[in-house]
Amino acid sequence: MTVMTVSVRPIGAGDLPVVTRVLTGSWGDSTVIALGRGELVDAAKLPGFIAEVAGEVAGVVTYASRLRRMLSQSQSQSQAWAPGWGQGWGQGWG
Repeated sequence: MTVMTVSVRPIGAGDLPVVTRVLTGSWGDSTVIALGRGELVDAAKLPGFIAEVAGEVAGVVTYASRLRRMLSQSQSQSQAWAPGWGQGWGQGWG
């Protein structure tokens, strides 16, 4: 049995070329459509993680933080409200 050690680290500022290469190789481009929003997003510029095996890139995952977007939008909207905010995560959602 061969055991492979996978290390995972946050995407850093110098990782844009490798993230772009992996996304383009997997999806044909780094620009994708954000589900639920229908907008084009350059996934290579999003936060995420890189998985490596023996020092070689094995995979990339990026994500868009909807909470961050909600919070920045709520600062300019007087009626914005997020259930559970200020009550501890998981409380107030049900």
